[in-house]
Amino acid sequence: MSIIASELKLYGSAVMADNDSTTAIGGAIITAIKVEFTDITPSGLVEMLSSAAGDITQTVTIYGRDNTGAIAI
Repeated sequence: MSIIASELKLYGSAVMADNDSTTAIGGAIITAIKVEFTDITPSGLVEMLSSAAGDITQTVTIYGRDNTGAIAI
């Protein structure tokens, strides 16, 4: 049986890292923190940032799904 997006409830956790140094991620569910994912339009932009100015030759591949649910690169 399929579900629809409105049936999904995504909650945060006690520890939600926003850096690369936190290691004890997770813990208790915090119902006051709601997690949301938003589709970008076909002409939408995704920005990649680095803390090192010398990072100029990296390649990034972004995977997602199109409106039929098929994986799109």
